[in-house]
Amino acid sequence: ALKKETSVNVDGKNILDEGNAKQIIDLFNTALNTVSYDKFPLNSESSVQGYICIYLKAAGAKVSAEVHSSKGRADLVIERLNRRIVIELKYADSDPLAKTKLNEAIEQIKNRDYGNILPQKELLRIAAVYNADPHVRAITEYQQVD
Repeated sequence: ALKKETSVNVDGKNILDEGNAKQIIDLFNTALNTVSYDKFPLNSESSVQGYICIYLKAAGAKVSAEVHSSKGRADLVIERLNRRIVIELKYADSDPLAKTKLNEAIEQIKNRDYGNILPQKELLRIAAVYNADPHVRAITEYQQVD
């Protein structure tokens, strides 16, 4: 039996099954905000990826990091019964860099066609940028990629 995913439920809805890009990013930011920066700083793309992956695994979600396909590796892939969520993460030290990194993530998802694998499912692809500015420390830039 699968573990009930209480940590991803909001208002009786499972965000991973029914949520849009904003709701998923809000969920990730809430999880990232829970981490003590003094003891466990998020100082790289891989550390942000790792925290989100650990959070989702602890919540009982089927998530994989660095998922290989014929054209590259997607940072995070969350498999649901009828949906696949692909997250391409970038890390930025400032607001101006975050906007540039978002465009890089969008192009990477499009050019490498992340998530378009078998079995085919509803596909939600999100480009996201973690802004490490000490006054921000959150995913501030994101976009759903069709």
